[in-house]
Amino acid sequence: MTIERAVHGAYFPGDGDDWERIAPEEAGWDARLLDAALDQTMREGAGAVLIVQGGRILAECYGEGWGAEVRERCSSIQKSVIALLVGIALQEGRLSLTDPLSRSLGARWGNVSGEAEARITLRHLLTMTSGLDNDLNAVAEPGTVWFYNSPAYYRLKAVLEAATKLPLVAFMRDRLTGPIGAGETDWVGPLLTGQQLRVSARDLARIGLLVLHGGRWGTRTLLADTEYRHAMLRTSQALNPAYGYLWWLNGQDSFLVSGADEQRGGA
Repeated sequence: MTIERAVHGAYFPGDGDDWERIAPEEAGWDARLLDAALDQTMREGAGAVLIVQGGRILAECYGEGWGAEVRERCSSIQKSVIALLVGIALQEGRLSLTDPLSRSLGARWGNVSGEAEARITLRHLLTMTSGLDNDLNAVAEPGTVWFYNSPAYYRLKAVLEAATKLPLVAFMRDRLTGPIGAGETDWVGPLLTGQQLRVSARDLARIGLLVLHGGRWGTRTLLADTEYRHAMLRTSQALNPAYGYLWWLNGQDSFLVSGADEQRGGA
């Protein structure tokens, strides 16, 4: 079974606090063991824990200073959000996976010669196979090595802004987070140097539900490009089986972490 599957009688939460709950016993959970697990998780320093089953909240707890409406900065999770936004821009005809990055960013966006730069495409950044190091120097041919490269990834945000002619947060709210009831999610910091997504646990759960339901939210389909959606959630290249389009994939026989040696066993 894949992460994306048909869900019959799907429940989608409303805006704000309009979110149904389900009791652990009703959902087939052992409430005593669940409480013990949550207590242990909070003692170890978790800020927020939210468990959703069938779209409904099964358990929710927060540390000091946290809460259902509190939005905190997160880093790598943002990559999956950007992958969704790229998919939406693709289905609108604003981008192509084979576009060289220089088409959106102009020449010399990295520390690479013009000819080499022209070989780096949108797909390479989505799959972490640009051949660039953290300083955006070319160290390999695009598509020949896998390296978890956040500085190169950041350029996708500038690509989205150039392609949509909108600030990143405006495009995200109009096409993604607004329609699913997560409209206060935003971005903090400079676009190309460590910008972070500011989001609540509930908003992340909404994004997860959207993906689980095949890009659909209620009667509205936000990411209808089935081919892209499938590629995003499956192995995207031959170098790291555990990576799709900016999404980590669990359960693979082997995986790479940050471009290090191959690890064996489920990711």
